[in-house]
Parts: sequence; structure tokens; C-alpha cells
Amino acid sequence: MIRAFTFVFLLLISSCVFRPTYTRPEIDIPESWRLPNDEACCHANLRWWTQFGDPVLDALILEALENNNDLQVAIASVDRFYGQYRSVYSQLFPQIYGVASALRMENSLQANPGLLKGLHFMNEFMVLLTCAYELDIWGKLHAASDAALALYLGQIQARRTVVLTLVSEVANAYMILRQYDEQLKIARETLKSFQQSLQLMTDRFVGERFLNCPLSRLVRRWTQLPFK
Repeated sequence: MIRAFTFVFLLLISSCVFRPTYTRPEIDIPESWRLPNDEACCHANLRWWTQFGDPVLDALILEALENNNDLQVAIASVDRFYGQYRSVYSQLFPQIYGVASALRMENSLQANPGLLKGLHFMNEFMVLLTCAYELDIWGKLHAASDAALALYLGQIQARRTVVLTLVSEVANAYMILRQYDEQLKIARETLKSFQQSLQLMTDRFVGERFLNCPLSRLVRRWTQLPFK
């Protein structure tokens, strides 16, 4: 009877230990990426902006990564959630607490004349150790540890998102600036070409007016005279 009761009790306790495990929902996605996993990771972790070969762009992105406040907040959040995860994970192990103290007293020889001269000092030392361990029967600690780990990994991805967004915005702004520089250069060259065309048309207009003036006709007639 006792064995049967013990078996039923252990069976009930073990059933309480196994908490429901998370199962990812089925999503209709391709079985593999268009690139192999190793090659895709290589391209994803590559500093793609260095492929332009522009030292100015490299310097701007490096400066943005070093001084952006949003990125600093994201990095601090990763450290904070990692500390929370380690704190929650440590609850799965025995907890040991220790307290130590030392006390030294001196008794007055005048108030206690019977004390020997060498015994009026009293030393007291105390060391207290406490060990505690919580049985995770219901799976609370393991579930809390898994939740803290998921939050920590989520913060890592959030930091990567901030880095990707920051680099993309800096590169996009720089490309737009280079585009405006090229447009300004083309506009100046076009203006110079228009000014040259205007000068040619002005010279032609002035020349035609000079050829059609009376003095010009008199000079042409003079040069055509036979006694010239």
C-alpha cells in the first residue's frame, strides 16, 4: 500500500514538473534561401558600404556608429537584459548567503576592578552561512529563465536593427548628397555652355549690325572702286 501511494505521489509530482514547451507555428516559407547558409551569413555580416571604395562614406558611418545615441541605448539595453537573464537563470541553482562580523569591546577597569588587566578586552567573531534551494516542481523557474533568454535574444536583434537602420540612413543621405553635387556640377557646366552660346550669338548679332550700317556699306564701296 505504501509503495503504491509513493508511486502515485511521484507520478503526480513528475507530471507537474514537465511544463508545456513552446512549439513554433507552422509557416509556409521556402525550405532554403536562394544562397547557401554560409554564403548568406558572409554577405549579411559584410561591411557592404566598403564596396563603394569611398573613404568619406566609411568615415561618416564609423562616426555615426560611435556617436549615435539610439545605438548607445540599444547596446545598454542588451547589457541590461543579459544581466536580468543571468539573475533569473541563477535561481535554478542553490543560493548561498554569507554574513561575517567582528566585534571588539573594552571593559572599564574602574567599573570592574576585579578584572585582570589583560582580560578587559573582549573579541567576538561570527560567521553565518545560509544555503537555500527551490525545487522547481511547477516549472516556474525554467519558464522564467526561457522568457528572460528570449527577451535577451530579442534585444540583440533590436540592436542589429538599429545598426542596420543607422548605416542605411547615413549611406542613403550620403548618396543623395553626392547626387546633388553631380547635379550642381552639371548645372554649372550647362550654365557655362549657355553663356558661351549667348556670347557667340551676341557677337554674331553685333557683327551683322555692323555689316548693315551705312559706314560699313561706304567702306565696302570704297574698296570696290577701280582706282583703289
